[in-house]
Amino acid sequence: MPGENNFYASFSNVNKEHIKKAFEHEGWRARKVTWTDFELTNNWSELILEGEDNCPLLNGLLNYSKFM
Repeated sequence: MPGENNFYASFSNVNKEHIKKAFEHEGWRARKVTWTDFELTNNWSELILEGEDNCPLLNGLLNYSKFM
């Protein structure tokens, strides 16, 4: 994994829980890391889903070498 965040995304008018469920549907692992935030992981990434419930932010580490 890279040493610092290299992926950033923001959403509007979408519920954080719906995003988490979409990732889980595709085989990602999700766990709650605070009262309101989630960690989403798979073999090539570690992402944090945070921020406001209907305008969440997604950021973290992607191992781009898996795609090359």
